[in-house]
Amino acid sequence: MKLCEQIHKFRCEKKLSQADLADALDVSRQSVSKWETGTAVPELSKLILMSELFEVSLDELVNGSDEKISDTSEWKADDRRDVPYAPQTVHQHREGRVTAGYFLVFFGGLAFLILTALGNFLAGLVFSVPLFLCALICFTCRRRAGLWCAWLIYWFVNIYLHIATGITPSAWVRYVDFEGMNVQTVVSLIMFAAEIGIVTATVICFRKVRFEISRKSVGLLCGGTVWYIVFRLLESLFFMMIAKAVSSSADSVTFRRYSWLMRLTSPMFSVVAVMGITVILIYVVALIRELWARRK
Repeated sequence: MKLCEQIHKFRCEKKLSQADLADALDVSRQSVSKWETGTAVPELSKLILMSELFEVSLDELVNGSDEKISDTSEWKADDRRDVPYAPQTVHQHREGRVTAGYFLVFFGGLAFLILTALGNFLAGLVFSVPLFLCALICFTCRRRAGLWCAWLIYWFVNIYLHIATGITPSAWVRYVDFEGMNVQTVVSLIMFAAEIGIVTATVICFRKVRFEISRKSVGLLCGGTVWYIVFRLLESLFFMMIAKAVSSSADSVTFRRYSWLMRLTSPMFSVVAVMGITVILIYVVALIRELWARRK
């Protein structure tokens, strides 16, 4: 029996859909479909994971033989991830995401109705839209839904505080120097800690990303780092020009216009900067792991 037929047979025996198997193996559903139609062949690490998931030997999965593998010591540690998915675990994970999505829809609708009934339609939108979007993430994202919801909430809170209060994650330095400890300082410190936490969590979640050391990949990483530095320099130059224009303006209308321009653009720059440094850190960690593995 061919490998493609074996994968289809064992998947059906475990009562897993192609999406469930893709979830367990951290691949797309299209990849599983290609494996089962014979248009593509899974790599060794995925075959090992499938043999663990289907509870059969690697030889039985590949050749249809009942003979067990006598020696597995040569398997690489990276190919045997500590993710022994059982079929019920896959289904429970999906049901948990869907249940969380329904809860978010309920609380989002409740917040919108209560705030609208109190006469504050805009506040209802501000508080309900993030919950509805998080629910959409839970319904559509098969992996790391919690991480993407955390990023979404961080974006909304960051943008809201920027526009409504002018508080930024880095403003605590200025507040401590000139105003001492107050509510603004505490909020800014909390935002700063949340920013570090979400970046760290994202890097940890993507710590298994592989980095192929080649001239192209290293060049892309260096180019991305240079782009990030140039972006931050342009950001600083832009806000210096705005601040200079605000300080030299005697017209109150012009002053308010420039102030709102700063409040509207600052969160956008901040979000892009945090996303940029996160991506760079993920690939730097992957590069370090690859260099360490080659050294061994």
